[in-house]
Amino acid sequence: MTTIKLNIIFHICRAEKILPFPITSILERKHKITPIFIDEGLLCNHQFQFLISKDLKIQRSQNIDQDEIN
Repeated sequence: MTTIKLNIIFHICRAEKILPFPITSILERKHKITPIFIDEGLLCNHQFQFLISKDLKIQRSQNIDQDEIN
């Protein structure tokens, strides 16, 4: 499986980390944008998702409020 390493910076706490993602699952989707979920502890103490386009550019990120999930 081919992966791409993306430098992820979370907009609230400015935590930053380079993480690998499978490139084929992004490029082979029929949608132009792919949502990717980052669980709490992987990057920082927040849960969030970001949207990545087929040209492998991060479009935006959003915090996931744990109270909304429960």
